[in-house]
Amino acid sequence: MSERTYEMLWDCQYCGTNKLLGKTHRFCPNCGAAQDPRSRYYPSEEDKVAVEDHHFVGVDVTCSVCNTLNSADSHFCQNCGAALDESGVAVTKLASQTANVMGEFEEMGSRDVVKEEFDAEMQRVGAAPRTTGLPQQAMDWRVIAFIVAAIVICGGIAFYMLRTEAQTVVVTGHSWERIVTVEEYVSFTTRSWRDSPPAGYNIDLRAGS
Repeated sequence: MSERTYEMLWDCQYCGTNKLLGKTHRFCPNCGAAQDPRSRYYPSEEDKVAVEDHHFVGVDVTCSVCNTLNSADSHFCQNCGAALDESGVAVTKLASQTANVMGEFEEMGSRDVVKEEFDAEMQRVGAAPRTTGLPQQAMDWRVIAFIVAAIVICGGIAFYMLRTEAQTVVVTGHSWERIVTVEEYVSFTTRSWRDSPPAGYNIDLRAGS
């Protein structure tokens, strides 16, 4: 009679579910947490569960990326997905791929789950969520950019209109005229009543004069 193979057991440290099957339950069926290979233990006689059609391939190998134990015939880590070579050591990923992933994560930014849940609750009860002020900041930047552009354009026009430069010219001819204004004295004749002589005349109206 051939020796039978039994599944090891493990306990979920997140929801407290006990005696999960090491081969069948790679993830906790209650909370979905990944199996921690370090938490595996041998079952007691009454807890033994035979592995059907088990094929022994050797000692489990450890992923050098996340330190997760994997079957010896695994080509990829069951936890992080890193590729495994023939000796069981994880193949190093390209640095450019890692940099791209990190760059995309930084661009997306971390999600504020609490705020998202709060905004969803406010929308459910009919209250508008509080804005973060980003649109106002963007508008302020647009106004500042417009003012700076206007100053640059006005400065360029003023420089073009008021700029001076040296020029060489040749005089081919010239002419001029002079105007002089001269006062002219002429006789002035006027008439008036005898008792109202013209101004500027010294007239003696006495008899015998």
